[in-house]
Amino acid sequence: MAEELDLQISLEQWTKKWLTETGGWFAGERVVMHGKNILSHMSGCTWMEMILFAVTKRVPDKKQAQFLDAVLAMSGCIPDPRLWNNRVSALAGTSRSTSALGASAGMAISDAIIFGFQPMVAAFTMLESLSHLDEADRHIQIEERLKVRNNVIGKPGQGKGRAVARVAGYGRPVASGDERIPPLMEIAEKYDCHNKAAVSLAFEIEQYLQENGHGLRLNTGGLIAAFCLDQKLTQQQFYYYISHCFCVSLLACHADASEHAEGAFFPLRCDQINYIGPPERQWKSGS
Repeated sequence: MAEELDLQISLEQWTKKWLTETGGWFAGERVVMHGKNILSHMSGCTWMEMILFAVTKRVPDKKQAQFLDAVLAMSGCIPDPRLWNNRVSALAGTSRSTSALGASAGMAISDAIIFGFQPMVAAFTMLESLSHLDEADRHIQIEERLKVRNNVIGKPGQGKGRAVARVAGYGRPVASGDERIPPLMEIAEKYDCHNKAAVSLAFEIEQYLQENGHGLRLNTGGLIAAFCLDQKLTQQQFYYYISHCFCVSLLACHADASEHAEGAFFPLRCDQINYIGPPERQWKSGS
């Protein structure tokens, strides 16, 4: 009872005034974020520098910002409207909805359990956890993960029975490898981030999986998680970072659909479906 009362008092205090250390807008004068006047102290910063400053509360190293910007640009740029999130943005374009709504909806459904942001966060968490273990214990942990997933019906790529990745950051539902890994590693080498601890661990796990017949290769999500772990981002900061991952593709697909005839994308209509299932049933009260 006392705890409930304390919580109620606390909430009443917060409803009267929101306390924040993030910053504020002083109309006609300045804009402050994390103690800095961004209009004067952060002038000339790139978009990625500003994002990293916002989520880490630290002015980022320019080289780090350039590296993470290049990684994000390469990893999320697959402008194919067949992909689940791009499809939503393309549908917005073909229905003449706005690009902001289409991209926002596509971004929202990218935050899923079996694809998109959450598997990437799971990969980050797994790599962070395994980094504290010796090699033998890491292998035991990986095998335990594989056993748990083997008890679940469904494998990646099997429609409604599709399962969550057995080892987060490894494997793909439609291909055995990930074509983005080599160019991402070239970017990493350019910035001297190709052989740091988490990246080395990510490839070590891939080697173990391959040598022990599990057939899972490192995917882009796992590699980006390793990059960001090496960059000392926290899990939440990593989540903020990857939330921008698919912007380019979403906008490209919306723009493409907008340039074609209205309603042309996915033109199949309900009356074109030849339904041969059970006939329509009348609902009766109490039945």
